[in-house]
Amino acid sequence: MPPSIRRLFRTLGGLEVDQAASCARALTAMMGQMPAVELLPGGPAQVTRARLTARALAAWAPAPWPHALMRQQDPSDPAFLPALGMHPVLAARDTTLLGMPGEGPKAWIDPDGWAGVDGGPAVGLWFSDVDGPWTLGRSPDGNASSVTEQTRTDSRVGVRTTRTVRGISCVVVHWPVLIDGRVAWMINIRMTSQVEIARQMRIAVQVRPATVEGVRPIFRLQRSADGIWMADGAAVLAFGQPGDAMVTGRLANQTDPWQDFIGDGHSRWSRPGRVDIRCAIGSCAGGEVWRTTIEPGGSVSRFAILGPSRGVPVAVARTTAASLFTSANADRRGLLASGCAVRFADPSDVAPGTVDTQLDAVRVRLLLGREREGLVGGVAAVCLARFGFIRRAGDRLATELARVRRDGSYPGGEPEDAAVLAWAAGQYVMWSGDQAWLGEQQPPWSRLLNHIASTEATPGGRALYGMGGSRRWTRVWQAGGLLASAWVLRGHERHSEWTLAGGRIREVIRHELTGDPWSGNDQRSPDGASTAALVAVWLGLVSPNHPGVQPTLDYLRNRVWHGGGVLLQGGAHTAATCIYAAVRSLVEPTYDPLAALLGLASPTGAFPTARHPARGALGDGDDALGAALFGMLALDRLQVSSGRLQLLPGIVEAENLPTPFGRVDVETMGEERRMVGRWRGKAPRLEVCD
Repeated sequence: MPPSIRRLFRTLGGLEVDQAASCARALTAMMGQMPAVELLPGGPAQVTRARLTARALAAWAPAPWPHALMRQQDPSDPAFLPALGMHPVLAARDTTLLGMPGEGPKAWIDPDGWAGVDGGPAVGLWFSDVDGPWTLGRSPDGNASSVTEQTRTDSRVGVRTTRTVRGISCVVVHWPVLIDGRVAWMINIRMTSQVEIARQMRIAVQVRPATVEGVRPIFRLQRSADGIWMADGAAVLAFGQPGDAMVTGRLANQTDPWQDFIGDGHSRWSRPGRVDIRCAIGSCAGGEVWRTTIEPGGSVSRFAILGPSRGVPVAVARTTAASLFTSANADRRGLLASGCAVRFADPSDVAPGTVDTQLDAVRVRLLLGREREGLVGGVAAVCLARFGFIRRAGDRLATELARVRRDGSYPGGEPEDAAVLAWAAGQYVMWSGDQAWLGEQQPPWSRLLNHIASTEATPGGRALYGMGGSRRWTRVWQAGGLLASAWVLRGHERHSEWTLAGGRIREVIRHELTGDPWSGNDQRSPDGASTAALVAVWLGLVSPNHPGVQPTLDYLRNRVWHGGGVLLQGGAHTAATCIYAAVRSLVEPTYDPLAALLGLASPTGAFPTARHPARGALGDGDDALGAALFGMLALDRLQVSSGRLQLLPGIVEAENLPTPFGRVDVETMGEERRMVGRWRGKAPRLEVCD
């Protein structure tokens, strides 16, 4: 290439980088001035990642990538994204989160068995014999496609990914475990032969410059003497048994370990030891490989540790994968046992135990506890309290109430967040009856309510309505928060003021909602976001018999129904469909609200923000709001009204389930169900509907 042309390319490339940096700087400033709105899944920070991903996919040799990127590169896949100069991960964002309760790190697992911790680099698995190499999902050559199966383990502690190729079954199980007091994730691999001849196999576990959002640069990749692989100084991977060989490379220099794995490069692999490679482009990759022979009908097992701490190799040397799995199962059973045991009937068209399995996944997801503030945090805390996890729910809400400032304002990301917190606190006390918690939290709670009552509603709900937001949405939550809180704070001197303020806002909402299909606000036509207006019915602010409720439900079902749910944000929106189902069940008591939602969950029980029938998950692949609303939808089969407790079809058995009147057990004897209560005050009137 002539020097003049080379200089021109360098100049243009420099301008491109400067432009990306300038846009990132502007977005950073903008996000500090307004509530967060996701321009791309993952937020505006993903803009520069999408630009980098597009350039990397075009410049580097074909190689395995996580599930979403592989689908978006396949022209025959509905999720295909053509080369546009940017390559954001918009579709096929299915993931399952694994971790321990609390604020610690969480790992994601995608349908092809790729895994990573938070935003760290991905770890993937390859295996091969004399016939060729495979991954757990799609290969760069288009060879055999999607994963055979991915499910939760029986105890819901982990995720099992399975693929069978040419008589070799590969089963990979990921699960969280505490090692020396710190959370890590086991990757247990079992290869089983189903053929009549011995097979020589290679099994590779690799650290790659990728994440669920696209390329994740690794500028420096190291392996320490004790076997810990580190990316840019952070521990990523360790092995229970060191590999037979070590392979590293740089994707930008065409020395990708995948090329060695599929060719003859494995003859040049070295024994595992210290390694330290760098790449200015961030394309470092590497890992370890086991060589083994599987006899006919035999199997081999190996395991690695994702997200290890410094002492993991020594600790793992004293144990086995089986004992760690047994320990994790015991911990998970104990965690779920701290809540209430509830068993549900299944819809007629699903396998037995489907609803119970799904609700176990919901409880596990909510107990991870990453989401604390806003709509997600409030609904999740109330759902956990109703499932019997009283202490955990109370601690979460107390943490958020402690953030209330002296003037009563709450530093949330959306205008409605303060009102959602007030509503959640009121619901928590109503269902748990925790008077001690009420007394402790009354000072910040009362300041919060004073601020809500004296503040004019500003447009909120931007995640549903877009940049303009909806003032009606904020009003709905203001009324719900004030009235729910005033009901449990009846002894407070300002109780009547909060009740009147909530009542005035409620009357404004009732006046705005007509007999025509509702919309998010007066300037908007009805669409999928109309479900947000139905929240007023779900919260009890508007009667289900309001003349506008049925037309709105009919409009959603007939005009904006797609892929088994309410069309919003490109697919069947889980949270919107939950609200639709909840309100419809209030209007039609015979309607089964759970059946409509089960089809939106992944095989592991993860609810995405939205699901397209052909393109897969959109938004968050394991959405806490969808999970919490599904849990509330199931628990609403126990209806509460003034002095009455009504058991609807769905709940078969329950033990020590919280209600506003006390705790209740549900027993089924033959075809008959009955409730046995332990009441805090006057016993309610009990009704069982079959």
